[in-house]
Amino acid sequence: VLFDVEPGTRFPPHHHAGGAEECYVISGSLQTCGRLFAAGDFVHADAETDHAELFTEEDCRVILVVPPEDYLVAAFR
Repeated sequence: VLFDVEPGTRFPPHHHAGGAEECYVISGSLQTCGRLFAAGDFVHADAETDHAELFTEEDCRVILVVPPEDYLVAAFR
């Protein structure tokens, strides 16, 4: 999934029940787990783990690789 994230956006803490999550920062930056991730950085969260809040204070573009069932509406599964 390609996300263009607006400044000030916050994603709440969540659990990765369906599988691992991989996030590649294309531009801008995002913050999670007390770290700032900038363009070119990669974040991996294993399946069955909890993920801290993610947020950005500037425009941010990321590629998010996740199991489809984590993001698809039930009608499309």
